[in-house]
Amino acid sequence: MPRRVPQHPQPSLAWKTCRVPLARSREQVRAAMREALHEQPPPSLSEIARRLDYKGVEGLRDVDKALSKQLAANYRKSGRTHWWRKAGAARICEPADIRAMLEQSLSEKNPRLLYQLAVNLGYLNEGFIQHRFPELCSAIRQKIRMYRLARWSACARC
Repeated sequence: MPRRVPQHPQPSLAWKTCRVPLARSREQVRAAMREALHEQPPPSLSEIARRLDYKGVEGLRDVDKALSKQLAANYRKSGRTHWWRKAGAARICEPADIRAMLEQSLSEKNPRLLYQLAVNLGYLNEGFIQHRFPELCSAIRQKIRMYRLARWSACARC
C-alpha cells in the first residue's frame, strides 16, 4: 500500500496585504500636523491620524499636545462637527414627548430600561434624557431594582 503524503495548505499571503504603519519621526508627524493647520476645510484629528496610519488620535497628542488642540479647535470652528450642536438644529424629540414616555414607563409594572427608551426615541444613549429628567430616570431605575429584587426573592422561595 503506497504511503500518503499529507497535503498542507499554501502559506497565507495575509502578511503581505496587511497595512503596516510607516516609521515616522516625531518631527515628520509634527510637520504633517502643521500642514493640516492650513488646509481648507480643516481636517479632524481622526482624518489626520488615518493619513499617517495611526489607529487613533492618541499618537498625535503624544507628539504635540498643543498642536493637536489647535487642530481640534479649527475643526470645531469649521462647522463640520456634530450637527446637533449647531444653532437651530432640529430636536430629535420634544421634551414633552420624552417626559410622557418616561412617565408611561414608570407607570408600568416592569419599566423598560432607560437605554431602550432613549434608543426608541432616536438617541444614541440615555445621557441626554438623564441630564434633562434626572428625577424621573432615578425613579425608573429604582422601580426596576425593586422589580428585580421581587423576582429574585420569588425565585429563591421555589
